[in-house]
Amino acid sequence: MDAMVTARVPVEVKRQGDEVLRKMGSSATRLVNAAYAYVIATGHLPEAKSVETEDDAGLSDSRRAEILSFFERSSSPAPEAFWEDFSSYDKLLTEGRAADYEALG
Repeated sequence: MDAMVTARVPVEVKRQGDEVLRKMGSSATRLVNAAYAYVIATGHLPEAKSVETEDDAGLSDSRRAEILSFFERSSSPAPEAFWEDFSSYDKLLTEGRAADYEALG
């Protein structure tokens, strides 16, 4: 015999969670059963890591700053009109490179 479990979660969390479960081919029932199995096996609640935490895992503050600095140096800002017409990409890139080249002199 199975027991029924009732829980309250924020509407948006449920919506997003249901979408991820659907993509995985899973269900809320399997999620709850897996959570109970985890608690029984470990004696602890599962801890969710945010995407930012997982992406930053193992990076020191100085290494993270170095990577962000690289992206800032190797990127060209795009004017709002750029997103309306992607044919301007080559022109934007050429102008950005020219400005960087001129800054060297």
